[in-house]
Amino acid sequence: MPSLLVLTFSACVLLSWALLAGGTGGGGGGGAGPGGGRREREVLTPQKIEVLVLLPQDDSYLFSLARVRPAIEYALRSVEGNGTGWRLLPPGTRFQVAYEDSACGNRALFSLVDRVAAARGAKPDLILGPVCEYAAAPVARLASHWDLPMLSAGALAAGFQHKDTEYSHLTRVAPAYDKMGEMMLALFRHHQWSRAALVYSDDKLERNCYFTIEGVHEVFQEEGLHTSAYNFDETKDLDLDDIVRYIQASERGEQKRAPVPRP
Repeated sequence: MPSLLVLTFSACVLLSWALLAGGTGGGGGGGAGPGGGRREREVLTPQKIEVLVLLPQDDSYLFSLARVRPAIEYALRSVEGNGTGWRLLPPGTRFQVAYEDSACGNRALFSLVDRVAAARGAKPDLILGPVCEYAAAPVARLASHWDLPMLSAGALAAGFQHKDTEYSHLTRVAPAYDKMGEMMLALFRHHQWSRAALVYSDDKLERNCYFTIEGVHEVFQEEGLHTSAYNFDETKDLDLDDIVRYIQASERGEQKRAPVPRP
């Protein structure tokens, strides 16, 4: 789960990206003398950069609106009020931020579509969030279709790495789950291990554990390591003996290689 440090960093990166993408439309380039700088400054008109934040209101999430909003507002005050200079922030440029409850689900997409419809087709300049995989996926696809930059401290599942198609406009600021897979692979290489039993909880809802293990599974599969998968629902009665028997059988090589089931 993304840390508060990552989420704060995300807000700062968001605002910097907005300024580079939306605040330099009248800019030419470096190398101009003082006179050229003044002329360039004169043609830069005040801009309003609209940001749509899609995060859950439910405070059971580390990245809830109540927790992340102060970081976003702090970043806004820092950029707008600390004399960052005309090259970064043209005079009069302001951010207009709207916050919507993503509910970590389809509500994120509905909020985006409803806002654009209410504004008669006017779209935000940037999207911050969502974080949950099932909320982020449809928003990222629509953002790519609409040519809107999207920044998230989540969307860590392996599928989001496909930048050449539906997730071309998504930027993730936290290490994805396949990075954990690379770390585990390095551990296996160091100890000369070649077999892994992936035992994880899968509630069939948000599926955080599934997506985490998926990152490890894909890296191991690419490297030819033997993997088998066993999932259970920790919210229900568990047969611990069955789990232990599965692990023992995997150690003896009696379990067939099994892919992590797709959502």
